Amino acid sequence: MLVVLLLGLGVTLAGVVFLAVGRRLRARLRRLPRTPVREARAGSFVKLVGQVVAREPVRAPLADVDCAYFQMSVREVQEEMKKIVETVYSEKEYATGWGLDDESGRIEVEPEGAALHCLRAREFSPGLAAWVPEIRQDLLARYISARNGRTDLRTHLREERLELGTPVVALGWVREGPRGLVLTGGSELEVFGGTEKELTSLRGSDVLGGVLVAAGLLLCAAGVSALG
Repeated sequence: MLVVLLLGLGVTLAGVVFLAVGRRLRARLRRLPRTPVREARAGSFVKLVGQVVAREPVRAPLADVDCAYFQMSVREVQEEMKKIVETVYSEKEYATGWGLDDESGRIEVEPEGAALHCLRAREFSPGLAAWVPEIRQDLLARYISARNGRTDLRTHLREERLELGTPVVALGWVREGPRGLVLTGGSELEVFGGTEKELTSLRGSDVLGGVLVAAGLLLCAAGVSALG
């Protein structure tokens, strides 16, 4: 059928996009040489590799761990179709004085507007008891909402976070700050959670992209067969 063919084309295109984005990212990370923190100079665009540190960390609500950053969202999901009906709450918070530390030194990161990739995530949809032992009761009381008369909706919590000690690769501009050098750049600043080796090798985007392309081609073949 035509619908199956169009669906197959869409899935194939999504897979190609995943593959292209992953390969372009790896090529960019390989192309830029690694700069030790002690050799970074104001006005230069650098690739730094190290671990996340912070003077005053924030506490991730779901994971209950110290972080340099977290973003928490609460969504109402239509149970049968697994469709997001509405994002009812969202917040994000940065640690004070968070930065990157390598074997040569430490540099502060100015994260506002930065793109943060490959973060750790946790999701939770409470059941009838609305309680999971490892999730604090006060958290549930704070975040869980309910819609009167809508028994088909389930509250879904999702948290993305950058934990202290996480290995990262950061691309950005270096400038002088009040406490020394700062890695900044707004939307040009990119921070990737993971080691350099992990980020430049085969990633989940390649696996997912390959699966989507294969599934899309199968759907296209089924659609063409049905039309023929």
